[in-house]
Amino acid sequence: MKFGRIPTTEGVGTILGAPLSVLGKKWKKGRELTRYDIEVLLSQNIDSIVVARLEDGDVSEDTAAEAIARVICGDGLEVRSAATGRCNLYAKHRGLLQLRSDRIHAINSVDEAFTIASLPNYSTVYAGRLVVSVKIIPYAVDRVLLNECITEASFGVPPINVFKFQSLSIGLIQTQTDWFAQKLLDKGKSMLESRAELVESEITEYDVCEHHEDAVSKLIVEYGKKNLDLILLLGASAIQDREDVIPKAIVNAGGRIEHLGMPVDPGNLLLTAKYRKIDVLGLPGCVRSPKRNGFDFVFERLAAGIEVLPEDVMHMGIGGIIPEPPKRPVRRTVVESSELTGEMHVAAVVLAAGQSTRMGDQNKLFLKLGERSMIQQVVANLTDSAVDRVFVVTGHDRERVREELQGTSVTFIHNSEYAKGLSTSLRTALAQIPKKTTAALICLGDMPFVGSANVNALISAFDPANQQTICVPTFRGKRGNPVLWGRNYFQQIMEIQGDVGAKHIIGEYENCVVEIEMRDVGVLTDFDTPEAYAKFGIKQEKEDSGVAVEEPS
Repeated sequence: MKFGRIPTTEGVGTILGAPLSVLGKKWKKGRELTRYDIEVLLSQNIDSIVVARLEDGDVSEDTAAEAIARVICGDGLEVRSAATGRCNLYAKHRGLLQLRSDRIHAINSVDEAFTIASLPNYSTVYAGRLVVSVKIIPYAVDRVLLNECITEASFGVPPINVFKFQSLSIGLIQTQTDWFAQKLLDKGKSMLESRAELVESEITEYDVCEHHEDAVSKLIVEYGKKNLDLILLLGASAIQDREDVIPKAIVNAGGRIEHLGMPVDPGNLLLTAKYRKIDVLGLPGCVRSPKRNGFDFVFERLAAGIEVLPEDVMHMGIGGIIPEPPKRPVRRTVVESSELTGEMHVAAVVLAAGQSTRMGDQNKLFLKLGERSMIQQVVANLTDSAVDRVFVVTGHDRERVREELQGTSVTFIHNSEYAKGLSTSLRTALAQIPKKTTAALICLGDMPFVGSANVNALISAFDPANQQTICVPTFRGKRGNPVLWGRNYFQQIMEIQGDVGAKHIIGEYENCVVEIEMRDVGVLTDFDTPEAYAKFGIKQEKEDSGVAVEEPS
């Protein structure tokens, strides 16, 4: 491939390498230039352009990206169509991501043109989560280099897999002493039950016994007869030595200690063992907290059917310091138990109070999109989704909004201060939605192409246990709306003043943001002006005639 500036007269069939402003419109880079395009450029006295020209043996960026993506794609992943040199892999189900890092490094090292980016190894992922992105840097690559990449990727089993969580049957034994409080036993059981549920498993046997090796050993033997997959041992006192109560009980029962200690904090005092064919874990006291710790590293792998050897534990040190998430609203210590146990209550809040001033003398909410008005379509999409309740915030044209939505199962919330800006609608709505609400989906009344599938993908992504508490939709990497917010952010959103939304709060908590790539441009498409609505009319005509229409720039 050749790249550089050429005379415009020589540009037919080349690929535009830099954006241009032509007749008041933006021509994006990557545009394949036709003879007509060249005539337009010449008519505007543009006598030279920056382009890429493919040569014999070159493979286009999209073809190359998809070829690599399909070779590296293993179990539990799906490949979606390439665009702008990027091809993404998404998880097909909830599970654990496992990468063969040396293979990814090898592909990335073939040439600077080839890049593979992924989530961290052993990340917990959900169905529809973006896991891997293959990006080709130039507009085309040499076929010889592409074949070299494919050879590296094809060696052995695919280097990227998502292993589905198994349904483990788990036995939990806790020990107590005279001084050990009942509330600590209750907390330990509750937290471990929540963790088991998050990986599709269940604690099926539970006992509390004296903190003595004989009592623990007896229960281990009993549990060994019950066809369990995993035994968890949580002592009243943390394990300090291989001769301590918990490891000694395992050995006395006929089991073997595999490894004591791990380079992860919190969670250093974890023990791995075997009793017959059953995995046994001696747990650190930090499992009584919802905060992520070293136990989760091991437990998630076992739940995904991945064997954990002593060397695996010893290699967990890189990334082994687990930081607290930033700032008050999202600390793990204040995550509500209802969130950890998966009891989701999602409220959709439709902001329909604005004065629609940019649309001129008509309210955009009542403009027709086919047989429905814009506000009717927004609400229909939400009622077809997994949200529990739909709340519509009214203000300007209050009665007309209620009339448009007559017969729908929505709850109206009136904002008498709507003229003071968007923040007043957010404050009014969040103050009135039910206290049991786990998360709120903040929706704009002029985004009718956000379908129920988009909404359900955001709800599926919400995962407080992994601090995924702000769910943002994207299309081709660009963030859109609506955004799903965990309850812990409500107070901060209610403190916003003026005609602004909560976008700046997203920037404060990037560690807790999860982006969900959508298949369509609806999450970026709104109608603020007559021009935007007129463009929709033109688009409909073109779609009806079979002409493809580009998404908004």
